[in-house]
Formats: sequence, C-alpha cells, structure tokens
Amino acid sequence: MIMVFVLIAGLITYSVGKRLTHTFTPSWITEKLSTITGYDVSIQGPVNWQYIFTPHVSIENIRFQSQGETLIELDHITIHPDLFSLLQKKVTMAVTFQHWRQHRLNFYQGSAHIQYDKDTLILKNIDTHGYQGQLSGQATVNLRNTPPEFDITLRLTHANMEDFLRDIANTNILRGEMDGNIRLHSKGKNTTEFIQSLSGNINIHAIKGQVEEKKNAFDQLNINSHITDGVAHSDINVRAKNYHADGEGSINLLTKVLNLKLNAHYTHSKKTKNTGIPIYITGTLASPQVEIDLATPLSQLLHTDKNKLLQRLHNISG
Repeated sequence: MIMVFVLIAGLITYSVGKRLTHTFTPSWITEKLSTITGYDVSIQGPVNWQYIFTPHVSIENIRFQSQGETLIELDHITIHPDLFSLLQKKVTMAVTFQHWRQHRLNFYQGSAHIQYDKDTLILKNIDTHGYQGQLSGQATVNLRNTPPEFDITLRLTHANMEDFLRDIANTNILRGEMDGNIRLHSKGKNTTEFIQSLSGNINIHAIKGQVEEKKNAFDQLNINSHITDGVAHSDINVRAKNYHADGEGSINLLTKVLNLKLNAHYTHSKKTKNTGIPIYITGTLASPQVEIDLATPLSQLLHTDKNKLLQRLHNISG
C-alpha cells in the first residue's frame, strides 16, 4: 500500500513538474544582461524555468564578450533566485556551474551568491576547484562607470603551479604546490585594458618546487608583488637545502617581460657565505633568460683573500 502511494505521488509530482517547467528563448535575458553589464551577452541552448518546489533557472551556456573577445564563459549553470529579495527591489540568487573559463583559466564545479543592487554587482562565497586546488573569495563590480570597475579578493590553495602558469602565462618553468592571495582593482572592456589598469597585490607561496626538469630546486618560494598599471613590482625569496636567494624586480603582466635580479648564497660554503652570486632573469615568462654573474663574487673573494694575506704579512713583520 505504501509503495502504491509513493508511486502515485511520484507520478503526480512528475506531471505537475512537467507543466510547471517552462522553456523560453533567452533573447530578452541577454538584452537585459547586456544593458546592465555593458558587455555583449550570449546564451547557447534553451533557458528552463522550474516552478515547482525550489524555483530555479537552468542555462546550458552563457558568454560575456567584448569587442569580439570572450571574457567569461560558464557551462551548465543553475540559478536559484531569492524571490523575497525582489520585494526589496534587489536581486539575490545562488548560482552553481560546472565549468568556468576566464581568458585561459579553467575552474570546475563552482558556486557563488550574487546580489545586484543599485548598479553594483556583488559576488560572495565564490567557491570552485581547479588546478588540483581550490579557489575562494568575493568580487564587486561597479556598473555605474563605463567600463565597469572590478574589486577582487581571491585565495587559491593547494594548486598545481605548473598547470596554473601554463594556462595563465604560457610557461611551465616552475613546478610545485602553490597558495596565492589576490587583491586586485581594475577596469576595462577587454583583457588588454583590464591588465593595463590592474592594481593591487598578489602574494604567492610555493613548496617543494622544481625549476623546469631540476628536482628539488627549492623547498620554499615566496613572491610578494605590488601591482601598478599592470606591472608587478616583486620581492622574491627562495629557500633550498644548499642555497637561499633573495631579490626583486618587475614583471609586466601584459607583455610578460621579466626584469629580475636575485642574489644567491650557498649555505655550506664558508668562502661564499657572505658573498652573493648575482643572477639576472630577463626575457619573458614563456622564454626566460638566466645570466649568472660569477665575476663579481670572484673579485670580492680575491679582494678578501688579498687583504687577509697583507694583514698576515704585516703581523709577521711586526
């Protein structure tokens, strides 16, 4: 008897659900989103609105584009609107997605809470996975200005540095597990404008890493960058079993051009303990050029040994 009741209830739910599921063309949605954001919005596939139990909207694919460039693309999105927020003339919704592509970056199985109020779009509780790690944080988009202005705070944890750098900078020079803290402000209609106006801070911490094919090249790597107009002014600290290195320089995030200088110290060498070996890193992230300056530390060592010899001769001669 119970099984029959469950079966009947299931059939009623299914039939009502079919009637309360409405499929419609997304043209009016894309027009509204384009007006709000200032970007070209396109939706692939039908938009389904489910009325029963927990009202939600499902979208197969949505793209935000500008000047022919796809800025953000989301696949298999489900939107759960907060209907009570509409009474307060706000739009609040919970969003889930299966795939998020931004420029060359890819993240999967994500969620966020979105609020739109007075030309301000707020994304809270961003939580998604990618590069064997997790990305979380929040963002605010000021839509009153043209182009829109972004304030972004993100944390990337336990990510594969090689895969991440390959996608974001087309390089695989560094390998290891990385954490990153990101606080950025920018604006722009396309990726170039967005990077050129970029400001803020990026802090990266990596452990047990490698440089290209060299295993155990470092135990810890810290890069602390202050960004102004798309150029990262960075302090770098490297720690390994046999050496440590400190340095600074700049990375142009648009052109990917490097201008870095490190001073390396070998841990177990008495003669070079206080003598740094300058290392210059230039070129680009995809094709870095490394130059090691051995002349400077050698001349310092020779000068030190010469002074020690003269002091000993002076002591012997009385």
